[in-house]
This record gives sequence, structure tokens and C-alpha cells, in this order.
Amino acid sequence: MEVGIFTERVKSKWRVCCAVKNCNSKASKNLNVVFHKFPKAGERTVLLENYFGNLEKIDKFKAWKKLLNINEVTPQMKICSLHFKKTDYILSDYNSGKKI
Repeated sequence: MEVGIFTERVKSKWRVCCAVKNCNSKASKNLNVVFHKFPKAGERTVLLENYFGNLEKIDKFKAWKKLLNINEVTPQMKICSLHFKKTDYILSDYNSGKKI
């Protein structure tokens, strides 16, 4: 599986770390990794397969919490691009240097 690794960005002065358990990604050290905020609750939905194999529409915020096994989310929490597949991104034909 190809993960989200990007062209090197400017070194960050912020102490941003990935919120996923046992992930050691830091914005100040991993310059090819992008950090994403959690989606806002109630803003978007995604389809996930439930226990019975049926597709179920679920809030994207709740889906992230469930898949990442995180109970409480604070505004400072970020998830690094290593936890996303390359196909999770919509990439343009040119490198704009902006987050997706």
C-alpha cells in the first residue's frame, strides 16, 4: 500500500505530533509528511461497511475516531499522512505546495 508521502516542505517550528497511538511522526522532523485536522462533526458523511457487511452512512468525524480508536478529540490533534493511502487524496497535476 502506497501511503501519503509528499515533496519535502519547510521545517515547522510548531510541535505538531501525530495523534495515532504508537506513531512517532513529528512536523519538525518528518518533512515529507503532512498533518491533517480531524473533520468537523456533522459536516460530512462516508460509507463504511458494518459488522453485517452492509454499507452504512456514518459521520466522517465519528468514522475517523472509530477507525483510529480515539475517544476524545481536541482541536490540537492531527493525523499524519502516513495513515492515509495515496488514493485518499485528490492530487492536482502540479505541485502547489498546499495541503489538500
